Amino acid sequence: MRYSVSISEYCDRDDAEDQARATWHYFDNLTLEKAWRIVEHHARRGVNRFGGSIERANWGARGGEFPYNYRAATIRLDSFR
Repeated sequence: MRYSVSISEYCDRDDAEDQARATWHYFDNLTLEKAWRIVEHHARRGVNRFGGSIERANWGARGGEFPYNYRAATIRLDSFR
């Protein structure tokens, strides 16, 4: 089975236009081990950038201060492969 990872970054801004510019990155065709390494790396980047801590879930993690100022990474089944 192959997996994909989506990375999103949210910043505490009041302007709706700035919220629309939230960063998204995608990684496709990964093994589960590689997907988890990417998730952990991006969660640590969120902590380094925004402070806070890493919160892990079944299929991903986020780092920073939730609900604003954080970076989240989610693993999904890559159904196109």
